Amino acid sequence: MFLFWAITAVVTGAVIGSFLNVIIFRYSKDGMSIIKPERSVCPECGGAIAWYDNIPILSFIFLKGRCRHCHQRISARYILVESLTAVVFLLNTVLLDGPLEIIGACIIASSLIVVFFIDLDTYTISDWNSLFVLAGGTLILLQRGVWTRNIVTGLIALGLMALLYFLSKKGIGMGDVILIGASAFAVGPFGIILAVFMASLLGLLFALLARKSFKSKVPFGPFLAIGIYGALLTESYVSQWLETVYFTPF
Repeated sequence: MFLFWAITAVVTGAVIGSFLNVIIFRYSKDGMSIIKPERSVCPECGGAIAWYDNIPILSFIFLKGRCRHCHQRISARYILVESLTAVVFLLNTVLLDGPLEIIGACIIASSLIVVFFIDLDTYTISDWNSLFVLAGGTLILLQRGVWTRNIVTGLIALGLMALLYFLSKKGIGMGDVILIGASAFAVGPFGIILAVFMASLLGLLFALLARKSFKSKVPFGPFLAIGIYGALLTESYVSQWLETVYFTPF
């Protein structure tokens, strides 16, 4: 039975990843509609991609990463996004408990993958991504039942990040602020502290390794996406450990 659900998670993740590629590519192109054209096209020659050339992961391998029509190279990002989505769906299925929690985590993970690549390209985070994080978090809370704690955490995180937004003279983006607030609702107090800490550490390491100056513009969304997903997987374990260490009476 485990093998069945693992295969289901991988296949579903790869299919969802193919759709995420469409969102990422079309959102990053100014003025391009996410829903039109209805069929996928080659970004180089504009040729329509047949269904048998649009099978997640496999088509990229069979075509050796080239368009069937113009033979131009297809960006490796396509197979990366599909594979990454398949992997995170598998991790959610293995590490999390219960159908609502797994589905909610898959919705959040999908949104974070979109955040990662779009913010990398455009330095923007759509509010739609935060809305999907809220939707996924709602499913998780329907199973866990910690509504009051997480609602309060979300509001506090949103307020603090909004204050930081104005005090830093928009040193962080409003998209980051809203995403952190929505994620705090999903992962709770311990989770959001862990997420922001991980994101800040990764961002700092990247800036140092890339030798960025303090005035350089660095997208924070990709690091937030990694931190939030890491917190999503580990928050329940961290919470249990902290409660055992600090709140269990002697």
